[in-house]
Amino acid sequence: MTASRARDARACRRRHYLRYTLGYRSAEDAHALRFGTLLHLMLEHWWCAVREGLEVDDWLRAAQGVLAAQGNVELIDRLKLQVLLTGYHFRWKEEAAFYEVLGVELQFEGPLTNPKTGRASQLWKLAGKLDVLLRDRRDGLVRVVEHKSSSEDVSPGSDYWRRLKMDGQVSVYFEGGRILGHEVYAVLYDVVGKLRHDFVQVPVLDELGNKVVHNAQGERVRTAQGKWRQTGDTAQGFTLQTRPETAEEFQQRIAGVVAEAPEKYFSRAEVHRLEQELADGITDVWQLGQSLRDEELAERFPRNPDACMQPGRTCAYFAACAGEASLDDQRLYVRDENVHPELERAA
Repeated sequence: MTASRARDARACRRRHYLRYTLGYRSAEDAHALRFGTLLHLMLEHWWCAVREGLEVDDWLRAAQGVLAAQGNVELIDRLKLQVLLTGYHFRWKEEAAFYEVLGVELQFEGPLTNPKTGRASQLWKLAGKLDVLLRDRRDGLVRVVEHKSSSEDVSPGSDYWRRLKMDGQVSVYFEGGRILGHEVYAVLYDVVGKLRHDFVQVPVLDELGNKVVHNAQGERVRTAQGKWRQTGDTAQGFTLQTRPETAEEFQQRIAGVVAEAPEKYFSRAEVHRLEQELADGITDVWQLGQSLRDEELAERFPRNPDACMQPGRTCAYFAACAGEASLDDQRLYVRDENVHPELERAA
């Protein structure tokens, strides 16, 4: 039982069944997963470079090398990843100097115990992977770093952080640290905000840097003062001439956006748990496993209509559940035997 699996099961049992029992994933999610997985892999190599004691500049080179080795990445994704990792590096490189990195991508597996009897489940194990395990040299305490990427507002004080305080994954990460032999003081959420920008049309400029505006006859337009007009006007038939933004211009633009407000794209916060909170969290996982087993035996996997629509997003399986599409439609769904991609690698 991984944290990701538990999250889906809590949201909707039908979603859990389709994703983890049958192995279906939406084609759209598959692309998002590729982007997120590549971002995660770059962060992994950045932290590995920190762990290995490389020079600070080599941390960024290690992450960039991952991207350079990937051949099948869309140009816009490549540019966004370059900007995000560069921004991440300059945002956190000084902080990282205080860390002793104990491990990166540490996989754990241990018993899921009955909270009343203390006996281990015969069906479920508690499993997962810690993105980074570190000791802060300033206080000597061990922390788990959990990477997240989000399209939401991740700046300090946003609702995103309030919700993370209730994240059921936290207790699992504390327990994962214990399984690996460490008492974890806190989970440090390390969040990267996604860039939602796209290529745009930019004004055509003449040799003096003036914008070019044409009338309906295709002639360049001057103002009453004899200067070249700089704005279009639909009513008068004046059109500002534009061209597609180049890759270099796009990268410079989004880099400027990130540099102007780095706290909106790179944010961290610690989440703590008391012993009773940890016990309650593991009890929740146990009860979840029991109810999933009951539904499997009954061959009933109820839908949760309240989970179909979230702000800005519809559940990937909505069309299949609503009878609007087939799971066999490869334009919408792909089938993957590996239902736990988060456990694929270990560094």
